[in-house]
Amino acid sequence: LLARKADVKSRSRSGTDALTIATTYRGTATVLQLLLDAGAEVQAPEGVRTRYSPLALASMTGDLESTRLLLARGAQPAAEALSEAVTFGNAETVRALIKAGADAGIREASGVNLLHWAAITNRASVISTLVEGHVPLDDIHNFGFTPLMYAATLDHGNTETVEELLKAGADQSIR
Repeated sequence: LLARKADVKSRSRSGTDALTIATTYRGTATVLQLLLDAGAEVQAPEGVRTRYSPLALASMTGDLESTRLLLARGAQPAAEALSEAVTFGNAETVRALIKAGADAGIREASGVNLLHWAAITNRASVISTLVEGHVPLDDIHNFGFTPLMYAATLDHGNTETVEELLKAGADQSIR
């Protein structure tokens, strides 16, 4: 298709283009490279609304090579991509996004930060990376819970998240 001059910037009515679709799959960095070299844009142009950016989708899949490629080609390390990487438990992607400048200090209106969210979603694998990224370990959100409180009260059938928070130095005395 590219050899026959397919328009890599063509978008559906929903704003989706070939690059966006390719980022929804793992192991597509070679395809992304071809599309980018042919003129695909790492972010939707102004005025085009999409549900997720290519970087956020790559973060969901945990495809570190695609994430790094998009960042190297100018994708902005947005909070959305970082939040999705946490949600899906992709520690190396979380690390790459923080290193690229994604704001690890984001929080919801309720005060829930990324460590709260990692505990709620039982993503022990991202805890040390978030702590290294300076997410407040003992932050108390608007309803009075710390990440450790969530990890201790939500029954996911294991204690891995509690153990990771304690290893990171979470304060057990906060009530």
